[in-house]
Amino acid sequence: MIFDVIIIGSGPGGSATAIQCANQGLKVVLIEAKAFPRSHPGETLHPGIEPLLKQLGVADSVLNAGFLRHKGNWVEWEGEPKFAAFGQKDSEVWFGFQAWRADFDHILLNQARSLGVQILQPCQASSLLMNDGIISVETSQGVIRASKLVDASGGNHWLARQLNLPINYHSPRLIAYYGYVQGECPKRDEAPAIIASPNGWTWTAKVKPQLYQWTRLTFDEHIEKNWLPPEFQDLKVEQKMRAKLETLPIFPILFVQKPQTYVLLPTLPSYLCVAKNQHLEQNQLHQAALKAVRYPDVMFHQDANGEMLLLRLIQLLSLDWHTELL
Repeated sequence: MIFDVIIIGSGPGGSATAIQCANQGLKVVLIEAKAFPRSHPGETLHPGIEPLLKQLGVADSVLNAGFLRHKGNWVEWEGEPKFAAFGQKDSEVWFGFQAWRADFDHILLNQARSLGVQILQPCQASSLLMNDGIISVETSQGVIRASKLVDASGGNHWLARQLNLPINYHSPRLIAYYGYVQGECPKRDEAPAIIASPNGWTWTAKVKPQLYQWTRLTFDEHIEKNWLPPEFQDLKVEQKMRAKLETLPIFPILFVQKPQTYVLLPTLPSYLCVAKNQHLEQNQLHQAALKAVRYPDVMFHQDANGEMLLLRLIQLLSLDWHTELL
């Protein structure tokens, strides 16, 4: 069987992509290396995500999951702390989510499965082959074939590594340290907070009853082993400190439209496309990419000259690199 789309990675980005593709009638297989549930940071979601949750068909499941809600964030960037409310429309106050990732990711993956997406989990994708417009991915469960592939593996850079493509970094090396503490911190029960300092910033949030998360990004690249935000000093450490690379990478995009293979290379501030005996103008491709981001409900875009078929960038659940750069 040849699928329409192979997706590597079933985090929110991968599962959302699978759902959107399945809604377009495509045959999709999603490959995830780890078994669920899994521990993963990144719980806080802006209320602007609700229309996307409805579009993905998971709004009711997320609203009924019991996630903590908050009206805004405390911000201490310059001067005294200020509460930045999300706002409201008429009498409806907007609330963000503290979506526990093990539960949130499971909701999205189940939705993809219910739409007919084939889930291979746990399953390791080991190598990539391309032949006559067909992509073959060798996995721990056999060879999977499709006409298109989406790399949603995040920082693993699976596709870039397979193609030996360079990953160009456009920010200094930044390390985000994070951890979890248990207990009671009334100061943080109302809303999360982000506090700036001369050498970085600290984020603190209540993510579950009696469970709080902190993240510290420092330009010094190092903090003490047992460091905690001042407000969490008296709480019990639930998970020891971990570190995550937050340097901004720029990823090439590969897509195949038989009989040609295209590599889309993001180059600030626009795009360069190298195709088979074909070089498109940067501004031409830049406009196509802009349309792809702004109109994610349509999967394909053909440029004015009919020269190529551009796989639309499916807008994910949070602001990601392509929308940020454009």
